[in-house]
Amino acid sequence: MGGSIQPTTRAAGGFSASPTPTPPPAEPPRSQGRGNQDCQSPGLSGGKLLLAGDEGYGALALPPTHSPVIGGGTDIALITSVRFMDYHHTQIGPVWFRFGVLVFLVALVVISAALGQWTAAVITAIVAIIVVTTVFVFSRFTVEVADDWLKASFGWGWPHRTVRWDEARTVRITRNRWWYGWGIRWFPGGTLWNVWGLDALEFDLVKGRKLRIGTDEPEQLLAALGSKVPSG
Repeated sequence: MGGSIQPTTRAAGGFSASPTPTPPPAEPPRSQGRGNQDCQSPGLSGGKLLLAGDEGYGALALPPTHSPVIGGGTDIALITSVRFMDYHHTQIGPVWFRFGVLVFLVALVVISAALGQWTAAVITAIVAIIVVTTVFVFSRFTVEVADDWLKASFGWGWPHRTVRWDEARTVRITRNRWWYGWGIRWFPGGTLWNVWGLDALEFDLVKGRKLRIGTDEPEQLLAALGSKVPSG
């Protein structure tokens, strides 16, 4: 019934027996899918499924829902699709540049205050906050490539620019002129999104304009595009 019976001690009147517990069944091996999977059960409060592997990575947020419950209190979440990224890279601008801007603006505020120019000190402090915030946002640049688009974004997601493959005719590796600068810039014939350096990928858009995406990994980014956009 609950396990095998074996004699343990001999007492008057016969043998006393105790049940030997049946070991629990072995956990079935995990399926070998596309990368490692780490799933937090959403239950009634939502959760997230993270997937990562050699071919790419993805993340799927599960909204709060009343999951079906079977015997034993097991939660079940139905996952319909997961989008994998073909490429993801974040480039950070040089630390010395951000530090230099910060030190320069702080010095202006201190000098203005030391000279008794309090109005100028306050104005300089406000300008310094705006400038430093802008510098820190535009010193972080992320490029992502998915099945049907490329997304370039500064800061932590904004501002951003998305290029769908039906918007682009061709793409190539190119070099920027140093005076084109960094950030979001206009150059003859198009727009440049760049955090630092001179290397970029140049897209010929169907509308006749050009779009350059700055990168410190031009070959890897071009390889990630594969056959999505013809090279030219």
